[in-house]
Amino acid sequence: MCSRLTANELAERLHVSRRWVLDQTRSKTDPLPHFSRGRVKLFSWFYCPDSPLQAWYSRHEVGTTKRR
Repeated sequence: MCSRLTANELAERLHVSRRWVLDQTRSKTDPLPHFSRGRVKLFSWFYCPDSPLQAWYSRHEVGTTKRR
């Protein structure tokens, strides 16, 4: 079963701010994949099979100097 993370937990694992995570979920061009449970946004962690978060992370190359 996949692990579900809150915005705070995901931010901690990616070494970014909670605000950055929430801003990425509202992106018009390529939003960060998430699930809404009421007002709470949840994220699937990377080791899930075919994780949409893993695909998003790969497209953005977060944490590398190649990002524009």
